[in-house]
Amino acid sequence: MEKQHGKLFIVSGPSGVGKTTVVTQFLDQHRHLFDIDRVVTFTTKQPRSTEVHGVDYHFVAQHDFDAKAQEGFFLEKSGEYGASYGTPIHIMYELPRGSSKILVIDRVGAAQIMQKHPDVVLVWIEVSSLSVLADRLSKRSTESVEQVKHRLQLAEKEIQAEKNAPMYHHYIENDKLDNAITKLFDIVASYCDNKTTLNM
Repeated sequence: MEKQHGKLFIVSGPSGVGKTTVVTQFLDQHRHLFDIDRVVTFTTKQPRSTEVHGVDYHFVAQHDFDAKAQEGFFLEKSGEYGASYGTPIHIMYELPRGSSKILVIDRVGAAQIMQKHPDVVLVWIEVSSLSVLADRLSKRSTESVEQVKHRLQLAEKEIQAEKNAPMYHHYIENDKLDNAITKLFDIVASYCDNKTTLNM
């Protein structure tokens, strides 16, 4: 069976919703079934103690980020939470070879990519209430009370923006992690070839 064109899955959601956890665990459990990898984006933010350069993000200085932006290195870029974030454009060159990508970015970045590449698959992850988000953010212990408050305000704006002008193709509620991973699996499986089927 001939390999199909790869897909770009964009996963977004408000801060604290657990989107990175859902994507990471989905890949840990199911990567062997699909030709799919997570896109490592670039950022100028300070890494958390648990974050690894080249795995969670490519951490760069602001002047390096700006230079890359001038060179047309980024597919999309945005500024959130006092830092710059960008997605490398080269990921689009791997899709025709059959490799799919999964990208965790905010709604603004997703809209930028959607305008240029309307065939991307947009997945929005949410929780049942803002109080759940507040609880998760406060348990991170990596940010001040003011930072948590700021993230919650931004989260509320993102949630409202998506309600007012729905942009995403698929919605996942992440109140139970296992259920969210299963739903993401079902979404990816509906677009991507299963390696076990290809090898039959």
